[in-house]
Amino acid sequence: MDRQGGLFIWLGASIFLLLSSQAFLWIFLHRRRVKMRHFFIGTPGYLDFKYIGWCREHERGYLTIVIVRVVLAFSLILAILLIQKALKGGA
Repeated sequence: MDRQGGLFIWLGASIFLLLSSQAFLWIFLHRRRVKMRHFFIGTPGYLDFKYIGWCREHERGYLTIVIVRVVLAFSLILAILLIQKALKGGA
């Protein structure tokens, strides 16, 4: 597999993991009857904000989940930037 192929696999995995974590977080909050505005569910950070609020109300730790989601977001951004560079011939 060449370098571009690996980058595209990384991009696909990053998208899948970030969207999966978004879906799981929504399901978690929905099952706990957290009030959410459905218009904002796809907005980056909205579900994290709601999750942090829920954790504070129930005196639970939230740092691990939030850090994992931030790392996933940075992974996606880095994959996009490296693919752009590779497609322009910089790789």
